[in-house]
Amino acid sequence: MTTDERLLKLEGQVQALAQAWLHLAATSETAGGHNPDGLNSALRQQRWPGAAFEPYAQAMLSELVDQLEQARQHRLPER
Repeated sequence: MTTDERLLKLEGQVQALAQAWLHLAATSETAGGHNPDGLNSALRQQRWPGAAFEPYAQAMLSELVDQLEQARQHRLPER
């Protein structure tokens, strides 16, 4: 497997996990399973001190939280 193929495989896996997480989080929210604002805050504050991947992980979490907030606005327009 070439490096490009490995990177594409990894990117596909990350995207699949992100979509699964969004689905689970939205399902939990609609069932009253957690406080959405608390989850958003916790995810935006997550850090990996000293890890080379930290800026990428933070950007991904921020994107996921943004997507979850957008989905929430469509589900709960009065919020």
